[in-house]
Amino acid sequence: MCAAPSRVSSPSYPPATLDYKNLRPYQIRMIEFIKSNPRCAVWADMGLGKTVGTLTALSEMLADFEGFRPLVVAPAKVARDTWPEEVQHWRHLQHLTCKFVGGTPKQRARILEAAKPGEILTISWDNLKWLVDHYQGTLRNRREWPFDTLVLDEASMFKNPRTKRFKSLVRTMPGVSRVIELTGTPTSTGLLNIWTQVYLLDAGERLGKTYNTYQWRYFIPLDPNGYRWKLRQGSEAEIQLKVAPLVFRLDAQDHLSLPGRINNTVEIDLPAGLAEQYTELEEQFLIDWNGAEIAAVNAATLTSKLRQFANGFLYDENRDAHFVHKEKLTALERILDEHPGENILVGYDFVEDRERILTHFKGDAVFYDDSDDIKARWNAGEIRILVGHPASMGHGLNLQAGGHIAVWYSIPWSLELYQQFNERIGEVRQAQVGSDKPFICHHILVRGTIDETLARVQKERLRTQQELLEAVKRDIDRRVK
Repeated sequence: MCAAPSRVSSPSYPPATLDYKNLRPYQIRMIEFIKSNPRCAVWADMGLGKTVGTLTALSEMLADFEGFRPLVVAPAKVARDTWPEEVQHWRHLQHLTCKFVGGTPKQRARILEAAKPGEILTISWDNLKWLVDHYQGTLRNRREWPFDTLVLDEASMFKNPRTKRFKSLVRTMPGVSRVIELTGTPTSTGLLNIWTQVYLLDAGERLGKTYNTYQWRYFIPLDPNGYRWKLRQGSEAEIQLKVAPLVFRLDAQDHLSLPGRINNTVEIDLPAGLAEQYTELEEQFLIDWNGAEIAAVNAATLTSKLRQFANGFLYDENRDAHFVHKEKLTALERILDEHPGENILVGYDFVEDRERILTHFKGDAVFYDDSDDIKARWNAGEIRILVGHPASMGHGLNLQAGGHIAVWYSIPWSLELYQQFNERIGEVRQAQVGSDKPFICHHILVRGTIDETLARVQKERLRTQQELLEAVKRDIDRRVK
């Protein structure tokens, strides 16, 4: 039986009546792909059972390999709750032992010391460098790294080759015989970020030994500092072709009976006179607002100020918020009126956004604080408006029982955060609970502002990712035939 996690979230999984026979045919194919390819990636939409499929593959490999030592690296909540809970809820997995390596450094060290071959250990991204340092200080060489199988859950988080997280992983590679990458968003900010994921699978064989080599071979710089790049002609197809053999692709549209998705843009205008002041801030990097001088020192700060203005406030240099307008709050009111009796999930960006929503809808709006009580109340239908930040409501969180409507008060830059937040109650989740209601996603946008730019950027990033996923799926179809 799996060791209990340090904190168990509110029930969101099916009871322990599921068994191997309940796996879907595509999951069986995924399991065989993982077993047959020592270094591989599974790109599967959320809700298609990546976790149970991977655990089943690990279970079958456990019987085949003596001394099997798998390690799962995942977002903290996923490592702590999702993987241990999944073991508990499938009969054919309950012989597995799954332990979360958490707590203080001393507590983590004791868990590692007591671990036995065949046990599945899970650890958060944040503690990965600590884990590598812990063993590098005691082992004679890198090939004595104790984990022969590495599962990277939400592998797209390892997209920056300069991070300590990625460099720590590279240090372990000589001692790892199997790598399994899991994600639903492999290119959330474009094809530039795929190099790290592929490098961890083939050590640079397909896309180059270094990130710099990859950049210059497939991309052209758009500025002298190398901050922005565009694909060279023909590069996208070449990258897709090289990556495809490593990947097993699953598309929810192909495998689930989905209730559907409705995207709705709620366009609003700035009140009279404010459009000119918005333009003044945009052009001058400076605006005098009710006696307070609001300045943007660079382009990044200006972007933030413009987003604040569109949302209805401005922060000054002391982080005090100045009222600008309440058009988005009014738009949110209209959306609520259009869905009487329905519970709604609202995504925000700035702290001031959250405070204004909670104050304006006092009595109906509740802030998502990651507590078991909030999750249980939402899934029981007791919260009218759940207000959450996409960075804290992403991986491993199931809120589908509480509602089927999401509202973006402010769209984030990150495609991954955008998709992960939506899928907490989204189309795939609705299919999981057998709902016949469509997932409805409202986007509140202020015309003529940076809101429109954000929406356009998300669509472009989604197009790039979708094209790569489609190319991989075509390659899989050819292999199957």
